[in-house]
Amino acid sequence: RFFQPFLDTEVSESPGIIDFVREYEWAADAYLESLTAEVPTDSEEAEATASRGLTRLISERAKVQKYTIPVRWDFPAGGSLSLLFPGKQNSDYKSTLSALAWDNFYDQMYGAAFFDALRMDMKQQYDYVLIDSRTGLSDIADICTLHLPDVLVDCFTLSTQGIEGAARIADLIQARQDRAIRILPVPMRIDQAEHEKAGAGLAFAADLFQGLPAGMTDIERRQYWAAVEVPYRAFYAYEEILAVFGDIPGSPATLLASFERITSQITRGEVTLLPDMEAPVRERNRRLFARQPLPSAEDVYLDFSPEDQLWAEWITAVLAGAGIRVRWADQTSVPETSPETQPRVVAVVSQAYRRQMREAAPAGRLVLAVSVSEARVPHEFDDVPVLFLAGLPEDQAAASLLDKLDGERMRTAIPADTRYPGVHRRQILRLPARNVNFTGRENDLRRLREELRAGGGAVGRPVILQGLGGVGKTQVAVEYAHRFMADYDVIWFMNCGQAQYIDASLADLGKKMREVFEASSLPEEGSVAEVASQVLQLLSDTRTEQRWLLVYDNADEIEAVQPLLPTGHGHVLITSPIRAWSNEGQSLPVEVFTRAESIRHLQRRLPRITAEEADQVAHALGDLPLAVAAAGAWLAETGMGVPGYLEQLSSQPASLSFAQLADYPRPVAQAWDLSLNRLQETAPAAARLFSLCSVMAPDISLELIYSKAMAAALAPLDSDFSEPMIIGTVIRRLDRLALIKLDTSAHQIVVHRLLQAVVRERMSAEEMAAARRDVHQLLVAARPDGEVDDPAARTRYRLIWPHLTPSGAMWSQEELVRQLLIDRVRYLRQRGDLERGRRRAQEIEGAWEQMLSTEGDPAMTGSVRKQLFRLRFNLANIIRDLAEFTQSQALDAEVLAGQRDMLGDKHPHTLMTASSLAADLRARGQYHEALAQDRVTYETWTSEFGDDYPGTLSAANNLALSLRLTGEFDKSLALDALTLERRTATLGSEHPRTLDSAMAVARDLLEAGRYSEAVTQMTAVWTRCRAALGDDDRATLNAQVLLGVTQRCAGRPDLAQEHFDQGRQGLIRGFGRDSSDALAARLSTAINLLALSKIQDARTSAQEVLAIYEARLGPSHPHSLICKVNIATALCLQEDYEPALSTARSAAAGLDDRLGAAHPYTLAANMVTAAVLASQGNLAEGSVLEGQTAAELARVLGQPHPDTLPCPANMLPTRHESTGGESAERQAIVDQLTALLGPQHPDIGTLTHGGRLFRMIDPQPF
Repeated sequence: RFFQPFLDTEVSESPGIIDFVREYEWAADAYLESLTAEVPTDSEEAEATASRGLTRLISERAKVQKYTIPVRWDFPAGGSLSLLFPGKQNSDYKSTLSALAWDNFYDQMYGAAFFDALRMDMKQQYDYVLIDSRTGLSDIADICTLHLPDVLVDCFTLSTQGIEGAARIADLIQARQDRAIRILPVPMRIDQAEHEKAGAGLAFAADLFQGLPAGMTDIERRQYWAAVEVPYRAFYAYEEILAVFGDIPGSPATLLASFERITSQITRGEVTLLPDMEAPVRERNRRLFARQPLPSAEDVYLDFSPEDQLWAEWITAVLAGAGIRVRWADQTSVPETSPETQPRVVAVVSQAYRRQMREAAPAGRLVLAVSVSEARVPHEFDDVPVLFLAGLPEDQAAASLLDKLDGERMRTAIPADTRYPGVHRRQILRLPARNVNFTGRENDLRRLREELRAGGGAVGRPVILQGLGGVGKTQVAVEYAHRFMADYDVIWFMNCGQAQYIDASLADLGKKMREVFEASSLPEEGSVAEVASQVLQLLSDTRTEQRWLLVYDNADEIEAVQPLLPTGHGHVLITSPIRAWSNEGQSLPVEVFTRAESIRHLQRRLPRITAEEADQVAHALGDLPLAVAAAGAWLAETGMGVPGYLEQLSSQPASLSFAQLADYPRPVAQAWDLSLNRLQETAPAAARLFSLCSVMAPDISLELIYSKAMAAALAPLDSDFSEPMIIGTVIRRLDRLALIKLDTSAHQIVVHRLLQAVVRERMSAEEMAAARRDVHQLLVAARPDGEVDDPAARTRYRLIWPHLTPSGAMWSQEELVRQLLIDRVRYLRQRGDLERGRRRAQEIEGAWEQMLSTEGDPAMTGSVRKQLFRLRFNLANIIRDLAEFTQSQALDAEVLAGQRDMLGDKHPHTLMTASSLAADLRARGQYHEALAQDRVTYETWTSEFGDDYPGTLSAANNLALSLRLTGEFDKSLALDALTLERRTATLGSEHPRTLDSAMAVARDLLEAGRYSEAVTQMTAVWTRCRAALGDDDRATLNAQVLLGVTQRCAGRPDLAQEHFDQGRQGLIRGFGRDSSDALAARLSTAINLLALSKIQDARTSAQEVLAIYEARLGPSHPHSLICKVNIATALCLQEDYEPALSTARSAAAGLDDRLGAAHPYTLAANMVTAAVLASQGNLAEGSVLEGQTAAELARVLGQPHPDTLPCPANMLPTRHESTGGESAERQAIVDQLTALLGPQHPDIGTLTHGGRLFRMIDPQPF
């Protein structure tokens, strides 16, 4: 029964052992009877005659070939398998078997000689003869256990009876045999679900079979017992199925694996593994054993190309919803029955299906052809109804399909996970171009589809394609993505070879989702880590409507990749050779090509090659897909015949160390050596370009390839390459040789990492260094003119970044190359990726320190040391942005000292570090010290480099900021306005630095009390930021928050709130809730809530910010103190006077100590303190403090000023409450303030109704 699918006759009707034994018995009996009639039976002559006659009969009849039945299977290398059955299983079988007189057969008919001859004949005709027999003691059992075998496989279950019975047979054989029969005990049906009982049974068996197998050491025997046990698998309890089809090769716990290990023991290691079998072949034959329900005429068999599986899934769902059972023809063969009962077959017609028909015509009663593409319907279907679905809406397509099959209306809806492929949808697609030479892998793709659909909703369960480099993991993933593209709204491939760029890729995805699907929750700009986190959160949200597939290709760094996986709701596919990924998801092994796939692939690339020749090539290359493709491309390109190629391959000396190819057949390396050597001989420029690609990242932009720098690198080898456009001929040649993959849709070439490693191993140290130098020059030439903070230059920089690490740029001897590393650190800071920027800077720092310790050239040492200072300057900026101000100040001070010593006080690098040190001082609240530093730095820039030099303008911006923080608002406004004018003239109005100056002017206008002008200024600045930088750029979001501040100050907190909400939320999304900019936005929002009389919300928000400020900056930092001023205002408005007074006094004292008694912020704190005193009834003290504060404000800010007038206005109700009199001064102050703010300003209404005004303070940037 196990072989019935491969036999031409029914097993029960086949003659067998009993038939040829009985035939010999009958012939021998007839011969002996005839002899009795001629010669007396008791004579010596009769005995001699009988012996000669029976010997002749035995030689004629002790042959099994007449009764064996060949198995229909194409075995490799001309192998065959024949079966000898017991005999016809009819009503005569038992009587025939029992009628045999075994004693007479042995004694009179030379039965022993018959079986000796039979044994000899089988050994001559077959390499292996396997005899299946019941154990026990009987005539037949003795034949099978004593007479015939060389090896006895003694099988038993773990019941006591089973073990003891098998052990008795082994003892009997050892005691009775007259020749050495090797005994192999094999425990069967081991169920590890009962682990303890199984262990006890195995130990009992090993004890009873003590000393078996013979000829082994104790260690070898223990290893044997552990290896050969056959597990129990319920799957095999229902149908007679061969393990070669039921199990997937490679898993150690299957029946197949245990049978392979037993076979190895039987053959003494000559046969250890099942030969390769193409996965679709195994799957197709496995289905032959499945017991199928009887088909009905209403069943539909769906015949389709694997490339159209998505259509098959939808058609199956539609028909199933209408009560029609659907079977897939590639999984269940269409039964051959009478025409009246034969099931209906529906063909899904496409271009791929037409190609499939050339190999095999559809079986069964074809009732409908469903055309799903523009492909012409084959003429074989001329008499078959055709339904064209392409372009139809889903409802109409489903109705038409059911009408054609006379089906009912759908009873159940199509499952939500089944999508109609026939309509165009908005999609985001970033994936490699499809491989036109993709071959086979149908079972891999089917299993991959099943696993992804089954696990799509499971949290954190990606599917991992695992296998050696070069086996085609990426190609399987690419083919899946293209084949099932219509099932997804988003397909996003990420090359994870350098894990540091994964979150940047996710951030790019977020930008696309904003554009295509209007995913407004995603920031367009911001810290890469924050944006990537938001993207992952959106993808993981079950409310997200889009279906997505993320492919993490070459994901070798598990710890780096795993945190960047979405948690459920979509499909995650990982390709990696790392086995540990199996702990993170469902692992699917990708093996080398089957031989049939190798042959098919070679014949696709090279139609003239014969199957035998392709087999030889594939055998030599171990069926490694990458090598097979290269061989086919090489043969097609060169026109060489296969014999010549194989001869060259065998004679090719291996120039590789094989460090990268230890797991591959040796000819793989030799094949690549052959291709690369020929490339070097016939096209040295192409070989040079390929060697340069080997020290770059695998994905290389064509902009770099077709550059003048690349042409310059190739021109010494071939003068034709002085023109970059000629490089295209090299690229096409490398693509034809399958050494690269040209992906024009992505505007790049891709070089396999394994092949890059092979090329690098071929290089000497000098060749490697030369290749890296050329690549470095290529990258330097690609550097844009703009700096990394220029949005127009960012795209160009991103072409460079992936190649810095593979090319070893960090260790370059060239200053311009090392500058790219500094640019990278600056870029990471500009993008808000601060932690990664710090790690990268520290990595480079370590490398350059090592270079200094070993470098002997003074010029080189000086260059590296100068850049090391520059790197540390940028590192200090990052550390300050991370709010680690003490560390950044210490580092800047150290760098400044070193630069002054090496470069002098007036060098631009020294001056820039001096400005950075001032920024550290500002960040620590040391505003006056920062001002002193900035004055000196600005004066030096001006005297040495002029007023319009970029460094001078940056120094002017910093000096103006320090002036503003120290309360010198008029000076800061004048300097900022001048800087804005000069930057506009030199950089343009939309340059980021120009926009910085424009926002600084707006802040100065606010401090000057010119609120309407500030609103006008910020409206224009925000508009320009949006146009130049995008809505979610950090500068744009800060501009939006500042616009809200100006609107609130101008009396429109209602209009301001929307800007505060949008700007604050954008900063939180893009840069983190506790980033410096987000905290400032949160505090300004709280102040606006006070203006909107949402006092408790404002107080809560401000207290949250204060907690962070005090922990990060310290309780005495000006930012902490102004936050307390605002909280005190909220407490007072809530009439919670005691904590309000203590908070206000604490803030005032702290600001007095840090900024001075005359600083506007200190005076604002005093004004709030006085208001609290008066509000709680302490009129005298409040009046005194208000008088002192009003006088000082008038001196510092001038009269009139919106921040000066509220204090004397507050004095009037205080005096009125203490003296009981009226004052005409109040209206005069109201009139003055009205002139400044306008009659509609809320402060005017507050004063008119006798209320007090409070001074609230927004935080300034550092």
